[in-house]
Amino acid sequence: MIPALAHQRERLRHERQGGERLRTRGAGAKDKLSDGDRILAAILFLRKIGIYDLLARLLGVAGNTLTRAVQEVRPLLAQHTIPPSTEVTPGVWTLNGS
Repeated sequence: MIPALAHQRERLRHERQGGERLRTRGAGAKDKLSDGDRILAAILFLRKIGIYDLLARLLGVAGNTLTRAVQEVRPLLAQHTIPPSTEVTPGVWTLNGS
């Protein structure tokens, strides 16, 4: 899912800027959250495990940074949903019932 998020972020950046990059990838300001942290934060927030302020403190970023990250990841998570298992064992996460 991380490559899909990177592609989505690049596509949105391209749309916002209206063209190709002026600088090479990696130049300029660095992201405060890695793509993996963005996905994790979104999942934790959407599963109601933490509120924005709590998750932001845990990840060491401002609340608005986390809010933007969750908003970016939400559509991607909607495309990659995994149907819940019919059998739920407390404390064990299963994918596709296996």
